Amino acid sequence: MHARIASLAAFLAILLAAPPARAQAPGCSGTLSGAVQAAFDCTITMGKGGAGRISFAVTPAAKVPGTKSFAPGAIEVRGPLELKTYPTQTLVQAKASLTTAAGAHFTATGGERGKGEVTLTIANMERYAQLPGRYVVNGTYQARLVPTKKAKKGEVVVDVQFTVASDVLD
Repeated sequence: MHARIASLAAFLAILLAAPPARAQAPGCSGTLSGAVQAAFDCTITMGKGGAGRISFAVTPAAKVPGTKSFAPGAIEVRGPLELKTYPTQTLVQAKASLTTAAGAHFTATGGERGKGEVTLTIANMERYAQLPGRYVVNGTYQARLVPTKKAKKGEVVVDVQFTVASDVLD
């Protein structure tokens, strides 16, 4: 009986010391639809800019089939970061671009004179109790890339889901 209690106590200690469930699986994955259709793994990084701005960079983990080049997103929002959706017009800046294997180019930019659409949604932010100043941020990123002159028609939609650990929110 004493061994069972010790095992239970050890299990509870590990469970209580573990970060929240969302924090256990940092990652990033996305899909492309429209003129290019593919799924991809990605990385997301957060940074701190001037005037309290928070930046996000989404990078594909490998070359995405059907593309010649692909930059899913570089986004900057005014801080402090909040649980909300940041539509195109509210972003300080945003950029996403894709060139198909055939050479058609699609782009989206954010800000007041943006084209296409770029949306960042912050769904959850949790503080790591064990690591002061660190947060786990969950969210989604979507961009609707419109054709440039060379592509002429169609669009590409980028959908990304992410979980990232960050120390830039304090």
